[in-house]
Amino acid sequence: MAVFPFIKTTDGVIKPAIQARLGYKKTHKVTPFIFSLIDSGADYSYCSYSIASYLGFRYNPHKEINSTAANNKSFKSVKGVFIIHVAGKMFESPILVTKVLPPFPQVILGIRGLFDQFRVCLDVKNNAIEII
Repeated sequence: MAVFPFIKTTDGVIKPAIQARLGYKKTHKVTPFIFSLIDSGADYSYCSYSIASYLGFRYNPHKEINSTAANNKSFKSVKGVFIIHVAGKMFESPILVTKVLPPFPQVILGIRGLFDQFRVCLDVKNNAIEII
């Protein structure tokens, strides 16, 4: 079990985010720790194009698929398989790479990529994230 505090963004908003690392098997590269937003409403996990490029992932526009954000706006993404390092565990997971993520978060951990690997409790009252 691991417990993480929510983080406060530069504009003072409290967010459920944890530090995670991403790796890419084909290049054996791994990112430093990245604050990654936990989103129980996201069917998949996402990472920014810049993070994927750093890892050596090749974004192929011919393989783009449509994704839909919570605001019902569509955006393009490409599926890749990455290694996620979080809460002392390391596992492979599909992650959708997109060019539309803002500077924070550059990684969104959703149902596939976090919730399918752990029991996750978001304790908003105490600003804590428990990962079991």
